[in-house]
Amino acid sequence: MRRPLHICFLITLVASGTTPLCSLAGSQQAPPAAITPVKPTVETLLAEGNLLLEQNKLGPAQSDFDAAVMQARVEKNVRGEAEAHRGLGRIFIQEAKYDLAQSEIEQAVALFQTASDPLGIARGHEQMGLLAHHRGDWKAAREQLHLALEGFKAQGAASEEANVILSLSFDPEMGSVQKQELIQQALSIARQVGNKRLEGRLFQHQGDAHFTGGDFSAALEDLQRSAALLEEAGDRFSLARVWVSLGRLHRAHGYPDRAVDFYRRALKIQEEVGDQQGVIQSINAIGVAYGAMERHREALEYYQQALDLARKTGSQRLINFQLGNLANAYLNVHEYVRGAAMLEEVLAQKPDPGIAQIRYRQLSEAYSNLGHQAQALEAASRSVEIAQAGGSLEFLHKALKGRAEVKQKMGNAAEALEDVHAALDVIEKLRSRLVPIDFLKRGFGDSHQELFSLAIELHHQLHQDRQGLKIAEEGRARAFLDLLATRQNQNQTAGESTTIRRVESELKGKEKSPASAPGSSGSSLVMRGADPELKSSVSAVPLDVEHMVATAGRLHSTILSYWVATEATFVGVVRSDGTISTTRVEVSAPRLAQLVRQTWGAADGLGERGETSGSAPNKNNFVKVRGGRELPLVSRGGEVLALSEAQKKAWRELYRLLIQPVRDRLPAGRGSLLTIIPHGPLFRLSFAALLDERDRYLIETYALHYAPSAAIFQFTEEKRHPRTEGPPHYLFVAVPDGFSMRSAEKILPPLPGVRLEVAAISRELAPGSFTLLIGENARKGKVLEALREKTVIHFATHALLRDEQALNSFLALRSFQGADPAESRLTTQEIYGLDLQADLVVLSACRTGLGKITGDGIMGLTRAFFYAGTPSIIASLWDVADEPTVLLMSQFYRSWQPNRDKSRALRAAQLHLLHKLRSGDVSLQTPQGPLTLPENPVFWAGFALIGEP
Repeated sequence: MRRPLHICFLITLVASGTTPLCSLAGSQQAPPAAITPVKPTVETLLAEGNLLLEQNKLGPAQSDFDAAVMQARVEKNVRGEAEAHRGLGRIFIQEAKYDLAQSEIEQAVALFQTASDPLGIARGHEQMGLLAHHRGDWKAAREQLHLALEGFKAQGAASEEANVILSLSFDPEMGSVQKQELIQQALSIARQVGNKRLEGRLFQHQGDAHFTGGDFSAALEDLQRSAALLEEAGDRFSLARVWVSLGRLHRAHGYPDRAVDFYRRALKIQEEVGDQQGVIQSINAIGVAYGAMERHREALEYYQQALDLARKTGSQRLINFQLGNLANAYLNVHEYVRGAAMLEEVLAQKPDPGIAQIRYRQLSEAYSNLGHQAQALEAASRSVEIAQAGGSLEFLHKALKGRAEVKQKMGNAAEALEDVHAALDVIEKLRSRLVPIDFLKRGFGDSHQELFSLAIELHHQLHQDRQGLKIAEEGRARAFLDLLATRQNQNQTAGESTTIRRVESELKGKEKSPASAPGSSGSSLVMRGADPELKSSVSAVPLDVEHMVATAGRLHSTILSYWVATEATFVGVVRSDGTISTTRVEVSAPRLAQLVRQTWGAADGLGERGETSGSAPNKNNFVKVRGGRELPLVSRGGEVLALSEAQKKAWRELYRLLIQPVRDRLPAGRGSLLTIIPHGPLFRLSFAALLDERDRYLIETYALHYAPSAAIFQFTEEKRHPRTEGPPHYLFVAVPDGFSMRSAEKILPPLPGVRLEVAAISRELAPGSFTLLIGENARKGKVLEALREKTVIHFATHALLRDEQALNSFLALRSFQGADPAESRLTTQEIYGLDLQADLVVLSACRTGLGKITGDGIMGLTRAFFYAGTPSIIASLWDVADEPTVLLMSQFYRSWQPNRDKSRALRAAQLHLLHKLRSGDVSLQTPQGPLTLPENPVFWAGFALIGEP
């Protein structure tokens, strides 16, 4: 048995008089200087070097190969010296030291030829082919790889044959069909020989090919299989490349922040194993993701870092690629002259077609912003031509959009619209191939809102109102429609794999266990298979204009459909008589968002996150009581409510912008119904409080209800009446106690009004028609059991909204001492798992109608209750005051009974409270004396009806 290599290399220690302890263990032998060490053989050094290289220990592997070269020359072992040079070449390729790699591989090939070693010659040709590939010389790469392929076939080296086939499939000029044929051929060989590592690499390449072709669902499946195989094979080098591919898949679905997590995981591995080209790829990918998040200065820094590393490789192909990305970063920070010059330099090097079409598109943007529209159109057209020839759906819609924007600037709206519709057709093809998970579909929709805005703008310019309205409907709430259709069809498919879930959990620093089924107490309400990833396997069709007209007729309503673009807002009006119109309003998205914020009723401005804590009251947040003392107005959520003149100005301005331009197309009859389809910041706006020039609120003229899209009514229609036998039955869940957040330093105050609220409502109902769960009885198990077959479900409690963790938003329930915190809340995730029969759910708590705004609507409690089967929801748009809410809710139930109009009942309740406030008839008892509330929308306009009216 040979001695371990680290012992054999102690010659220098012996020569210097240092005694290796292991050579003298238990022995009284002669002095160490008299011992003649055994030199390792060439075969030993090669075996150790290859093992270290497989373990990505590049430094020690290089030492072994260097030693093998010297030893082979001593032994006149030509084949051994050739293998050592080839090993050094492999290391230098991995380190992106291409000049050194070429020198070593050329020596290896020459020595293999001298030794008449056909297998070695084939291996040398393979390495020369890979080197040429990395340098971007695909003509030389093809020649060398085909020579290698012939050699491996002749020698019966199946695994190496499959490896070469894999390398050939990377040819950028190869068609997708031929590429797939090669991948399948290599997969067949890999399976025959049981090479899981090679099989894993092939699945990754196939997944990347599916991604480029726009089949994201197939791409995810292949990448999952690749990750599993590579983990089993222990191939961290290749596994890191899979993480990059998974990151790119998340970015394409609109989640660049999640993509960065994957990229950083890959980068860490690549730095550890010395994969310099992989390091460059991951740093570049982080730059791409930051660009997608519009963090352009940070993106520029990453691109510059990647370019600096690329220059060290000497690979002109890699340098050009990174130079192009850096140029695009300069465009994003408006340095168009600099960016254009760099792009021209890159294109002069004739990059691969897939890269060229991106650079032409970017160059077109630069020219266009510099005012050179003819040059911009030429570059954009070249980008479209290359993308069409390559069949890449992922890039084609971007190229078409870029050309459309140039044509629009040139005043050719009709031709621009042709390109936009071609791009939208591509988007629809991609949409049908998305990963069947709700959050990924939502992200995809978010990432293409600008294209829909451009289409709506162009249709408006061409006076094509019906077509523009159709496009607006196609651009909103599509993931939600898919989700509802999936639930309707009861055809749920698998979500993300355990691999991705585990990776994302590790990235957050903790392992996540599989989610338990919501409501696991055994309630029949639990839908089997419900999980936090919300499987969405159906691709639903949005409503066309004719069906929107029919919907308006069924609802006896006029539909107001809003679309908020960056620079303007579009208001579509759909009447039941078939009259259609669209009006462009000169108000930008940022301005609308600012106005909406000014209407909010919390002194903290209702921050973007749901978990905001109260801020110090200012002079506008007090009401005088007897004796001249001033008291702050506090909401149900413990926030200080804001009352100011700025609010009234905002209400008036919003009326002027959103209602007045279309007022002549709205119904004349008082109490007529308006169906509001909001978009963007308008999801946070209570239209009821919009104030006209005569100081009349919109609710005084119309009844209102809201929906994230017109198409949602095709799912709610069949559920709009009670689906249980017998008379209606109500469930009231009231939690008057305070609520302490263990994880956040926040204590939600007691709600004494909720007990009064449910008591007042129950007095309006027939005895025996309702169930009350109050205080101690409002425990999770009891609540879940009581939800079954109720006509109306009313929660009067605290709510907490978490924008970035929407599934963890919750309604507070009664907990008991020592209980799991999860028992004290009904989460959004659990609501998605319910199967409700209720005709109406009332969420009498703060901000229950809010959540993160996306192109798909609001991600919050209301979305979950729709999915659970409820056609109508009453929810709040801001923090609501406890006592006025009691009056509002009791009046609502007094005005409404099941099978009647909920929207008009809510209007009646709001008008009743409005009139009482105007008359000074709403007072609070405080320790300082009675407090009379002033008239302000903050007290009565916060609740909105969403869904069926």
